[in-house]
Amino acid sequence: MNWFTELFTEHTFIQAVTVLSLISATGLALGNIKIFGISFGVTFVFFAGIIAGHFGISIDPEMLALAQNFGLILYIYALGVQVGPGFFSSFKHGGIKLNLLALLLLLLGSLMAIIIFYIRIIICHFLAPYCGVRKKGVDQFWFGVSKHKLIPF
Repeated sequence: MNWFTELFTEHTFIQAVTVLSLISATGLALGNIKIFGISFGVTFVFFAGIIAGHFGISIDPEMLALAQNFGLILYIYALGVQVGPGFFSSFKHGGIKLNLLALLLLLLGSLMAIIIFYIRIIICHFLAPYCGVRKKGVDQFWFGVSKHKLIPF
């Protein structure tokens, strides 16, 4: 019985695989339960992981990083398998126009970044009014307000 308690307490490879498998299986099983016609589906795996973390179940940080990277690789692969076949056929139905629009957006963003860099614009002067910051220097820059006038907010 000692091996069973060590399976959840000591940080080993087997412990990480067991904990992640149990969390995934529990989340998938509970995700199929419908309440008022609504089920969480695969999303409940995240909730199962949050609940497990709340109760102090942890795994080795190196194994966690490995599992995260492996999960990301599987996600990207599954996305490619699902979307891949229709990617080239989408060019026939307006896909070229949308891709050129996306390329134009990227080029305009890059051009704006280069212009802001070479003009030496202090970006906080642009962002401060949008964030509600009302400082003397920013107000004088934008509104030409002297320090003696009251600025209603």
